[in-house]
Amino acid sequence: LARPVVQIARAVSGYTQTGRLVLPTGLSGESQVLASAFGQMVDQVEEASAALRAKSEVLDKTIASMADAVLVIDAHGRRLFANPTCFELFGERTDVGTTTWKRDFQRLLPDGITPMLDEDSPLARARRGESFDNVELAFRRTGEDKVVQLGASARRIENADGSFGGAVIVYRNLTALKETERQLRQVQKLQSIGQLTG
Repeated sequence: LARPVVQIARAVSGYTQTGRLVLPTGLSGESQVLASAFGQMVDQVEEASAALRAKSEVLDKTIASMADAVLVIDAHGRRLFANPTCFELFGERTDVGTTTWKRDFQRLLPDGITPMLDEDSPLARARRGESFDNVELAFRRTGEDKVVQLGASARRIENADGSFGGAVIVYRNLTALKETERQLRQVQKLQSIGQLTG
């Protein structure tokens, strides 16, 4: 019995290194039952792994195709994940909110003029563990006139023990919507002036 068990143990060890289970042939009795159990276990592990890979691919493709910017940070505010929209919005070289990022970007209140205090930024609030919806802000690249209007929402991520583990922040680009609202207000103002003049 010892020799077949050693052969099975080598096969299992080889599986952990190569991902292929090559069980010895010619086994019988208890050693055959043991080898069969390992074979079934490996089949179940491979099926579960394939299902997880498929779910992961769907999730990755979903987040990558989102029009909103998705940023995941750890408890210290370091970027763990960002989708392509986030990189397009904030740049790829630095983490949002770092000293380098602040040199390249100006974070503003929704008026597009007044600087936003660091502690009021969505990133700082998320880092403190706050969950919030539709916090409006604006930003401008240093040296450029174009102001980008955003709405930010965040949810905290908890570790298994319930402690704060990080946050997911979703930034929605509101620039086109704000411009439409501005134009609508302008039209309404002109209509009011026209009615008063009439």
